[in-house]
Amino acid sequence: MDSNETQTPAAPAQTTPRKRRWLPRLRFSLRTLIIFVLLVGSAGGLWWRWEPWYLNAALSEEISAHPAASLSLRDRLTAPDSVRAILYEDGSLWNVRNHELQPLYRFFPMGKPNTIIPRGFIDDDTVVFAWIQWKITTDKDGNRVDAVDTGYRVYSRRRPEYWWGIAWLPEFWMTLVFSVGLFWSVWRDRRSL
Repeated sequence: MDSNETQTPAAPAQTTPRKRRWLPRLRFSLRTLIIFVLLVGSAGGLWWRWEPWYLNAALSEEISAHPAASLSLRDRLTAPDSVRAILYEDGSLWNVRNHELQPLYRFFPMGKPNTIIPRGFIDDDTVVFAWIQWKITTDKDGNRVDAVDTGYRVYSRRRPEYWWGIAWLPEFWMTLVFSVGLFWSVWRDRRSL
């Protein structure tokens, strides 16, 4: 090789430009995934138990005819704490504190007269309704037969009916803790990953 010859630099290798991703790559830790799954579960449980009253038992005619079924019923439609009362016409629950009527909860849909008979409160957390359900059938000769199905529906209260009543549910506090934990975990992942 002659010393007078100049060396030409080698041409740089051509690189293909990387395509930009439309969505950034999601990177998270196992801790974040576990907290997210727990948050989804607790939020689902909160949604499932959101209603303040739930149907505890439905007693048929044979059971409700037993004297023990109405053993503790009172003849009044106000709760023992004298704060809540049941409106007889539609079976809805009202707040009667300070002599002001404020709707709290509707047990049955409107438009079903003569099928709901409120019996009263057993205690502050249990209310009993009697229901009458008409069944129109025909016998083998084609004659119309009206049958009546009666019974009791027992509703139990799992939390106060007011807007702040969800604080009585453990699912509410679990959802709150897991929400804060998820934000903290995502913040840690962005700094470390």
